[in-house]
Amino acid sequence: MMVFPEVEGWWCDADDENTFWCFNQIINGFQLIRACQDGGCKQIKCTTFSTRFLSCEEDDTILAYIEHPQSIRYEIEGKPLPEEYYAYFEFIYDKESLVFNSWFPRDQWLSLKKLTREGSHKNRLESFLNSDYQVINEWEEYDYKFDPSTMAVITKSHIYFTAEGQQYYKIPKSLNKALNDININTFTGVLHLNRKTYIAFSDCRLYYDVSTEEQMAAVGIELVDRITD
Repeated sequence: MMVFPEVEGWWCDADDENTFWCFNQIINGFQLIRACQDGGCKQIKCTTFSTRFLSCEEDDTILAYIEHPQSIRYEIEGKPLPEEYYAYFEFIYDKESLVFNSWFPRDQWLSLKKLTREGSHKNRLESFLNSDYQVINEWEEYDYKFDPSTMAVITKSHIYFTAEGQQYYKIPKSLNKALNDININTFTGVLHLNRKTYIAFSDCRLYYDVSTEEQMAAVGIELVDRITD
């Protein structure tokens, strides 16, 4: 079961004074941003990891599942994710510290300390947030925006998603047998990545490119003005 621990905000790496981490909660987990400050080049190099916290039923253990930014491309293409693009960590936390002990792969760990404007690391946080360093997103082409729950209507033969301009994406269930099991509780939405737009059935790992009329026509998706069945 996915859980949402109170980890939002900035943290500092206990072993590297030039590396900072930030958790941002989103609907399906967290974005974990790693910001590495390079004083020599006056740059802050950032990477955003997809992160989910999972509670084990057998005990009180919480696992952190962390994916590399490139994982979204494998997800969209329906390909298995290479082992080097994800990791599981046993997660131990309180309000002031976080510890990640790796389950897979082995021999990795991370220890973080909470940064606040009032706490003992106040000067360090202020210096970082107010620096005039150039911010570089090292994996910008894999940054995406996810708009959840834009599914409008499910009929016997089609699924309708709300589009812009009071229109609908009309998706035939015949595209994949898994679409017959879609219901209002399925995690769905519209994903925007690298100037492309996808209808996302995330639970089924199905993504359909609706960026252009040609892309939609190739798989039988239509852009319509009203729901007809």
